[in-house]
Amino acid sequence: MTLLGTQTLDFDRGDGEVDHVSLQPRAPGAARWACCAVATIVSAWALDGVAVAVGLLLGASHVFDEAPHVVVLGFLAATYVLWAAGLRVNVVANWHLLEETGTSTNVLSKAAFEFARLRSSSQRTRGVAAAAGYVGTEIAKEVPFYAGALGTAVVSNTVDATDALVFLAGTNIGAAFYEYGVARLTRSYLDRRSRPKARRQESRSQSFEIVRLRRSEAQDGLARPGRR
Repeated sequence: MTLLGTQTLDFDRGDGEVDHVSLQPRAPGAARWACCAVATIVSAWALDGVAVAVGLLLGASHVFDEAPHVVVLGFLAATYVLWAAGLRVNVVANWHLLEETGTSTNVLSKAAFEFARLRSSSQRTRGVAAAAGYVGTEIAKEVPFYAGALGTAVVSNTVDATDALVFLAGTNIGAAFYEYGVARLTRSYLDRRSRPKARRQESRSQSFEIVRLRRSEAQDGLARPGRR
């Protein structure tokens, strides 16, 4: 049975009742691409907003005004480690999102995933392709921050190289927390999505088991007269 694009399977329980199990298909391909494009734009704006806000706040705190240049560089390096850790968590969550729904918050990651899916049946290959597309996009997003911070340091008399590095460190911290946040939201969505699916699978298993038992009882009933 099909109702408004949703397929249902009917299972006769053998007692006059019928179980209706709904099977919700994934969104059509065009819809998934549209969702990915919108999600990519929204996530890019959100990431830029969070990263810039944290960078400006850290720069305005004047915490590193008297710090040696090597300390600022060390702190910047540490924030890149933090950013990479957050990115790794989100890359894994994005891969699971692609595998289960065919959508992503990064359209380049989806494109790489789909290309790999057409060329190979390996799950590992799809995962590597999706990760490469995602990480490549995130690295490209760093370019405007560097251009803006270093360009301001060159042309401005009030902003020096230390201020620029502190700003970049702040953007890394903001980006790291953003990546963690998106990964957590993605996992929560997938968990909520999997609960109805698990219930449907359990219902289907129960229905199949009821049908099997009814058939077994019917076969036993037919076999008994013949043994008399």
